[in-house]
Amino acid sequence: MDYWDTIRNQISGLRDISTMSFAEIGSSGIAMVFWFYLASILEPEEFGELHYYIGIAGLGAYLALIATQNTITVYVAKDIKLKSTLFVISLIGGGITAIIIFLLLYRFDIPFLVLGMILSYLAMGDLIGRKVFKEYSKYVILQKSLLLILGLGLFYLIGIEGVLFGIALSYCVYIRIVYHELRHSSVNFPLLKTKLGFVLNNYGLNISASANGHIDKLVIGPLLGFAILGNYGLAIQVIGVFTVFSGTVFKYLLTHDASNISQTKVKKLTIIISVGISLLAITISPLIIPEFFPKYIDTITAIQIISLGIVPGTISMFYVSKFLGIEKSRYLIKNSILFATSLILGMIILGSWFGIIGVASAHVIAQIISLGFLFFINRKLKSEEIG
Repeated sequence: MDYWDTIRNQISGLRDISTMSFAEIGSSGIAMVFWFYLASILEPEEFGELHYYIGIAGLGAYLALIATQNTITVYVAKDIKLKSTLFVISLIGGGITAIIIFLLLYRFDIPFLVLGMILSYLAMGDLIGRKVFKEYSKYVILQKSLLLILGLGLFYLIGIEGVLFGIALSYCVYIRIVYHELRHSSVNFPLLKTKLGFVLNNYGLNISASANGHIDKLVIGPLLGFAILGNYGLAIQVIGVFTVFSGTVFKYLLTHDASNISQTKVKKLTIIISVGISLLAITISPLIIPEFFPKYIDTITAIQIISLGIVPGTISMFYVSKFLGIEKSRYLIKNSILFATSLILGMIILGSWFGIIGVASAHVIAQIISLGFLFFINRKLKSEEIG
């Protein structure tokens, strides 16, 4: 009986991963069409400036997001009734952040995008935590479809500012999920107080992670110029396509790590596939970029270099999922700070010397340093358990 239960669980797990992978690949394909089309018609400087503003919005959203997507996923998976409370404080934080950004920049598009991003993080954390992967898939594909339609439509109507409004409007599909939770669940601050340590640790982790995902754009643009940022932004978009699978696996693993369910075979298979993906990215980038993006030739080398970090990044993802599942996020905060510091210093030093090659190299070096730290912490925790 146990044997057949194991087989059924593995088949169910593969089915869930397949469902999520289909959604992630499909939605990433739509987003790829959107971003690659924009890159093909915009100059590198314009494309870089667009990524700069998105970086501001992304950083603002992470600062406001007290309840991170991973926090919600973990507590929903554990059936701890904190969703509504976490939603409320994050939405309040989002409103305050949006107002501050408007007062600083006198732009409506970036604050609007901040609020849209927050809605998406809250809703996706809920869907993944409930393990409703089919519903998750529908929402993700719908959002990306609206991104394509609204983003390009508003771009041709009002210019590059329309792209940011289009992205923000596409996130409105998640309003229903957030509204339903707020309407049908009560706020429970006493329960939040008992979980405040994990919530705040994860918030700190999210802020430091935002530095990894957005502050690079804020550093490269003013320091090295928007042309280099445009080439780097395209390289990151391409790498994002190649890392869809590992990102999907992370979302799947997190719900199981939170429930203390081992997925060793899935992890081994993911590493093997990631090696193949890395080699594929290195091989085909010199064929694709000159054909479709002749203005972005410098992107070729950047893609090849950053591809070397796919496997270390995938292995690091396993540790991140494990530590979140056992609520040891304080180690992940330290890791994210280490990664962000390594990345920023590397980009400033190597980017100043070698341009986009230095920027891409800094990205890989930061990935390797991060993996080394997580490996050390994992060994430390295991030795403490044995002792």
